[in-house]
Amino acid sequence: MADRTLISSDDFQPLADWSEDTENHYLIVHLPEFKKEQISITCVRSTRVIRLQGQRQLANYRWSRFNQSYTIPQNCILDKIQAKWQDEIISITMPKEIVTPPPVSASKDEAKTPQQAQKTKQEQSPPKGASSSYNIDGKRQADELLKAQKPEKKETGDQKGQDKTSPQLPQVGSTSKKSDDREMLKADRNVEQTSKDFTKGTAAGSKKGLKGKKHKSGDKKLKERKAVKEMAMEDNKEERQAMVNMGVAILVLVAFGAYVSYTIASKANEN
Repeated sequence: MADRTLISSDDFQPLADWSEDTENHYLIVHLPEFKKEQISITCVRSTRVIRLQGQRQLANYRWSRFNQSYTIPQNCILDKIQAKWQDEIISITMPKEIVTPPPVSASKDEAKTPQQAQKTKQEQSPPKGASSSYNIDGKRQADELLKAQKPEKKETGDQKGQDKTSPQLPQVGSTSKKSDDREMLKADRNVEQTSKDFTKGTAAGSKKGLKGKKHKSGDKKLKERKAVKEMAMEDNKEERQAMVNMGVAILVLVAFGAYVSYTIASKANEN
């Protein structure tokens, strides 16, 4: 009889370390007491996996084996993966895909020149001296006009002395100033009158609007009352028609009963 020998194998679990930098991913696998000829490396593109296999003999019928798979990161280039064997260590380098960000378009404000930016600021800023409010009475405008027409007088010391000693002469321009003041007062009165007329007009318009609303509401009520009356009339007509129909039916039944009684009586007389 031939001798039968049994071959046993021990599963070996290698130690693996992952690391990375800005350009590459690194996989380092420690395989103590293994030789380069006893190891095979394959890259499976379909599943993006690196598979390491190896075995070495421990004794006559004992072997140490390993079969490990490592997933390749998604941002790695498969065609540029490299492996290196040194001092019972496999170093696998997996380069990363460098994704360049799209160019950021310059904003509208940055694209403008300094002169254009100043023009836009000037256009956006409100004009100086513009009045922020308007008085409907017109008093503010009249005061401003009076101030503009009356220049400020600055008297020196000599002029004050002359005024005290010398008699005051009639000024030629005083009459024109008085006439201007009268015209301004008339303008103020006209403006006040227009404002009063405006307020009266708005009040009258509001009253007319209220009267129109009341008139519309009254028309709606009349229409509703007419609709209710028409509904009541229709109901009365239907009731009358039903009563007429019932009377006709009663008359028909009475006539039919009389006819039946007559026929029965005539037959009895014949017999």
